[in-house]
Amino acid sequence: YGDWVKPLVAPKKPLWVNRSEAHRIWGHASAEAIEHLPEAVEGLELIPGGTVPGGADCSVCVKAKLMQIISRRPPTDPVQRPFYRVLLDLVQLL
Repeated sequence: YGDWVKPLVAPKKPLWVNRSEAHRIWGHASAEAIEHLPEAVEGLELIPGGTVPGGADCSVCVKAKLMQIISRRPPTDPVQRPFYRVLLDLVQLL
């Protein structure tokens, strides 16, 4: 075919990202996972320096790790006695 045939896949330029960008791009990955990215991802280079946000630095990570939401408001309709209000779903079978 000679020199006039263009390759199907042209080599891509390496992607240079810092650690905080990589943390956000890869779904808020941990610092350990970010350090392994250049070995696992072809064409990725980490910019030297910088740190991966962790702990209270990344609000998305903090919200994802919450186990329960604590509400300080009292219930709107307090229970008066056991089984005072029982709700049922009625399903009609065809």
